[in-house]
Amino acid sequence: MAIFLPEPNNMTSEFCRILGMTFQEVTSETHPLGQAIRAMLNYTNLGQLEQRNLQQVRLQSLLQDLQIIERYNTDILDQFTTKLRHITSENYFGERLEIRTTAVLINKKVIFKKNEAPDFVIDGKYSDSFVECGSIHLYRQALKNKDPLNKLAYVIRKKSKKIYCNHKTALFIDFTNIHSNTAESTMTKEDLVNYVHENLKSSNYGSVLLFAYRLELNTNRYYSAYIRIDNNGIDHNLLNFLNDVFPLGNLTIDTSLIPEQG
Repeated sequence: MAIFLPEPNNMTSEFCRILGMTFQEVTSETHPLGQAIRAMLNYTNLGQLEQRNLQQVRLQSLLQDLQIIERYNTDILDQFTTKLRHITSENYFGERLEIRTTAVLINKKVIFKKNEAPDFVIDGKYSDSFVECGSIHLYRQALKNKDPLNKLAYVIRKKSKKIYCNHKTALFIDFTNIHSNTAESTMTKEDLVNYVHENLKSSNYGSVLLFAYRLELNTNRYYSAYIRIDNNGIDHNLLNFLNDVFPLGNLTIDTSLIPEQG
């Protein structure tokens, strides 16, 4: 999905409209959106245009997904905007993945119900398939002298305790933050796949998809890439759904600009 840089004031005004928030609320230093807006302006003042553009396309990507949902179903939009108005930084990244997933399902014309546990019930020709979303985010201080992949294993174990953890359910995880902090390591894509496969041995999820946002510096294209790791015995309907909507992934381990958060 190509993202074109809008005027910051216009974008902030549209966030106010679609979220039902005041300008002061949207730009508050305690709200995740306000933090991103303030970071964007700060990078502008410092002349750090690459980082400025990154913050701006992050915001624009979210706004475009919300507009897609608004055109499709305002009831689903209300579910998200109610949470976004009072969301904390800790909970933002999982919610962001749910919003992105909703927009993808809409664009792919998948019949679905937005749920809570699990997050998506897939219907139509993929009926009896489900999606649960989660995220991993570690702040720089917490990353010191720690293997960030341990957090990935922890999230899979924690989510695997849910009653809907079975071969009909896919687990989607935003690991942009972890990917950003391991991009310069010697870890390969195969290493990451093998690591998840090992952790799936003690989980009943049909598949795990790891999502990470990327910014192509030459084109300013901001997009979400992913790696998909299927479990043995994945349900046939879930497999068909993933093959059609989220075919085997396109995330690579390289030195492209990867944000610390999606």
